[in-house]
Amino acid sequence: MIGITAKKHGQPSIRPQSCQRDNHAVCTFDELAHGTPVRSRPTGRECTGCVERECYHRGLDANLHADQRTPAGMSDTWGLPPARTAPALPGDEVHVWLTSLDSCAKNVASFEQFLEPEERARAARYRFSRDRDRFVARRGLLRQVLASYLDEDPTTLRFASNAHGKPRLDTQRDGESLTFNLSDSHGLAVYAITRHRGVGIDLERIDPATNSEDIAERFFSPREVEGLRALPKRVQPSAFFTCWTRKEAYLKARGEGLSLPLDRFEVSVGPDEPAALLWTTLGPRETSRWRLTGLPSIPGYAAALCVEGYDWQLRCWRRLPAQSE
Repeated sequence: MIGITAKKHGQPSIRPQSCQRDNHAVCTFDELAHGTPVRSRPTGRECTGCVERECYHRGLDANLHADQRTPAGMSDTWGLPPARTAPALPGDEVHVWLTSLDSCAKNVASFEQFLEPEERARAARYRFSRDRDRFVARRGLLRQVLASYLDEDPTTLRFASNAHGKPRLDTQRDGESLTFNLSDSHGLAVYAITRHRGVGIDLERIDPATNSEDIAERFFSPREVEGLRALPKRVQPSAFFTCWTRKEAYLKARGEGLSLPLDRFEVSVGPDEPAALLWTTLGPRETSRWRLTGLPSIPGYAAALCVEGYDWQLRCWRRLPAQSE
């Protein structure tokens, strides 16, 4: 399976889906915006069949109503964790951590000690020290937060990936089955941690100068494009990145890359609309399997979380456990 990617600040290229990325993004917007997308969405697909229309509206009704049931513990701000160690993580909770990678620069040497030789070699290949430090902090913090939940040394953790490149813990202690996903953009990072369920998260900085209409035309569904165009110009950049992060979070939660193309499913578009998976060619069971939600406000950024099932509560923290102020 071939997916979309691009060289950082360069022209796009094609990447095998098995190629690993830290945050398992199928196609990050920041990369895509620096070149012409290599894979356009098929034209002429319209939801004209009665079955497709029925699936779409079932997804719309189920997911919009579900998203209005705010999970217990969810607030409109990022809180501080109750202790310097990771809080307990019951099976019905999802924890999301927000941190600044740049503020961790003083700890880069410590984080580097957590990494495996292959990770250190990757870090050494970065041309600019800021990018290298962000990579080390991103990987080191991932190990730190997972180790805090498992009560283990970060250096002992080992990772594997599925056939499409989504990372996972290679070994689980006593069947704990932690699942996780992460995303970063321009110095900020978010980490989603839960148990026994699929999870995907995406974070993007909102760039008003982006040619969002062109990218949406190439990759989004016709209905999503129409939704973007119907919004006032001043909110279209925010709406585009909102839609993008919702689509990425869903694809990352599924963990199957672009086996489901970006225009073969639809999410709510507007920044003020409840996050929802509205329709997919995989049918109504798929739309009811996943819950999309937004996150507390991060000024200048869009973010979305997708989790398997509905029987979970969300906790959001603005620093990682055992991280100094």
